[in-house]
Amino acid sequence: MTGQLSSIRARMGAILFALAWLLAPGVVRAASDTPDNVSVQRDISYGAGDDARLDLYLPKSLAGSGRPLPTVLWIHGGGWAGGSKDYVAKYAATLAAGGFAVAAMDYSLPPKAIYPTPVRQAFEAFAYLKREAARLHVDPVRLFIAGDSAGAQIAAQVAAVATSPAYARRMGVKPTIAARELRGALLYSGAYDLATMGFSGPITSKLGGPLAHYAGTRTFRADKKFATFSVARYVTPAFPPTFVTAGNDDDFEDQSRAFAARLRKLGVRVDDMFFDADFTPRQGHVYVFATDRSMARYSAMRSVDFMKKTLGWK
Repeated sequence: MTGQLSSIRARMGAILFALAWLLAPGVVRAASDTPDNVSVQRDISYGAGDDARLDLYLPKSLAGSGRPLPTVLWIHGGGWAGGSKDYVAKYAATLAAGGFAVAAMDYSLPPKAIYPTPVRQAFEAFAYLKREAARLHVDPVRLFIAGDSAGAQIAAQVAAVATSPAYARRMGVKPTIAARELRGALLYSGAYDLATMGFSGPITSKLGGPLAHYAGTRTFRADKKFATFSVARYVTPAFPPTFVTAGNDDDFEDQSRAFAARLRKLGVRVDDMFFDADFTPRQGHVYVFATDRSMARYSAMRSVDFMKKTLGWK
């Protein structure tokens, strides 16, 4: 660790604890929230290390059937330096109830690991899901990538690596899935371009330290190795069909709108869910996790419909 980061390390613990909860409002972590029609296998090891674990959500109707399902790999948020797969439990279960397998993964966090470790681990998780496809009810040629907040940015990078050999080389990450196997991306409340992100909002003003920790340098905005973080600058027309959403009271709304527009300009099929500026009640960061509220439930329905349409389901 460089001397540049020594002052950050001393206060990172408190920052990350507060940040993880700030970036996941309304999240309920209790396992008892899993719907009756969904089963979950917890802490499945997909790679080396204690952090390489995932939870797999499946419709209970699959029991004994051997039927493979289109599968969503979900990358959690937490400011690129915190968070947990537990935070996405309720929403992951909701998507599973819609007829999908949903694998919510953990990944290594700084200072233990820095950029682009989570991108590499996502491909480790995909490789594991493909190896164990028959046992886990996974359809290895009908895959989706999803993420919330920081996880949405990481998920977008995964999609870009899988569909752009040039970006994969620039990242130094080898994809473990073919572009044709990645059927779509679901991106909730993400940030995709450092140059336009700004660091003055309620959430973004707290991200300078965690991003420096994640990048391994306090000068991350000028660091050439970290430039690939701004995935919006590297997407191609081969990027998969994408569902994008953010609330109207979210620091990352402008990032999400701009990313959706960028994909559309490239000819990528995009389904977005945004809100008028005067829409009330105002929808905050990762509003989708407030699953007791109508807009969160509607976003889940839209997400399931997006995936079904992408797959050609009636």
